[in-house]
Amino acid sequence: MPDISGIDFYKTLDCNIQVIFTTAYSEYAVEGFNLDAVDYLLKPITFSRFEKAVKKPVITLITLIT
Repeated sequence: MPDISGIDFYKTLDCNIQVIFTTAYSEYAVEGFNLDAVDYLLKPITFSRFEKAVKKPVITLITLIT
């Protein structure tokens, strides 16, 4: 994103949402996890790694509603 980072954008949101950050820069991973990110994917991302990240909030949601 040219004008704002994904982390800075996430900080502007008023709602509590599940987020998976993706980037080529590992130095932002710690900050992402400090914001309670579901996951932080470093590019290049394999499909299996993406799938694993996406399943985390789904499993959490299923656990909460059952």
